[in-house]
Amino acid sequence: MTAPWPGTCCRQGRPREGAEVPLAKRVVILEDDAGVQQLLRSAVETEGWLFDWGETFQEIRPLLARADVLILDLNLPDVNGLDVLRHINKSGQRIEVIVVTGDASKRRSAQRLGVSAFLEKPFDMSELYVALRDAARVVDLRSVGELPDPELTNRRPRARKAAPQ
Repeated sequence: MTAPWPGTCCRQGRPREGAEVPLAKRVVILEDDAGVQQLLRSAVETEGWLFDWGETFQEIRPLLARADVLILDLNLPDVNGLDVLRHINKSGQRIEVIVVTGDASKRRSAQRLGVSAFLEKPFDMSELYVALRDAARVVDLRSVGELPDPELTNRRPRARKAAPQ
């Protein structure tokens, strides 16, 4: 099997046979719970996307440069998931992030850091599919040079400096 991303360090998945593969949709799943990880991989595979997954930030860190979407657990063995969000923001990468966590107390912090969706475990799979499709829409809009509406991405517009008068 050829790796979807040359030089990847962790495990990869391919779309199920016969799935329509959207252009340039690459998902990284960062989840340390094997059962939840399997559900997430199955959902991404059903959508027909290429994906990689890992259980630690160190495993998936090299993959973020080419990712369109990150599905992120906030409670990880090696790092706080909010620190992963800060890393992404600091790097300037444009990745849609879907948070899946059992810790609802981090919702506001995650939203301030620009997540696309926040799903509390246990979540309904229909919520995950909606979040994946919303992320896909944003990725598609970005790929054609259209800026997504902040309401669509749950991101606050950045403050602009007033023009001198």
